[in-house]
Amino acid sequence: MRRLQTIAIFAGCILLLAALIWRQSYLADKAELRRLYVSGSGGDLENIERLSKSRSSEAVRLLEKLAQDGRAFGNARVAATMAVLRQNSMRTENSAIPCRDGCLIQVIPSPSSAKNLSRGTRAVYLYI
Repeated sequence: MRRLQTIAIFAGCILLLAALIWRQSYLADKAELRRLYVSGSGGDLENIERLSKSRSSEAVRLLEKLAQDGRAFGNARVAATMAVLRQNSMRTENSAIPCRDGCLIQVIPSPSSAKNLSRGTRAVYLYI
C-alpha cells in the first residue's frame, strides 16, 4: 500500500511539473503574439507576416483585431486583412469583415460580381 501511495505522489508531482512548464510556455507564446501585434499595428509588416504564420486561434484573433483597428497604420490594416483572408480562404461571396468605423470589407470572387452588391452600403471590395 505504501508503495502505491509513493507512486501516486510521484506521478502527481510529474503532472504538476508538466502543467507548470506548459503554462509558462503558453504565457510566453501569448506575450510574443501580443508583441507582434503591437509592433505590427505600428506599421512593421514583417511582424504581421510572422503573426500570420502562427496558426493559433489567438494569432487569428489578433490579426482580425488589427485589421479593424482604426488607430493602426493603413498598410498594417491591409496586411492584416490579407493575412486573415489567406488563412480563411473559404470565405464566400456573401462574407464581409466589419471594421470598427462601419465600413465593410467585402470579399467577392470577381469584379463582374460587384454589380449585384447594394450601392447604399459603404464598403471596400477585395477581388479574389
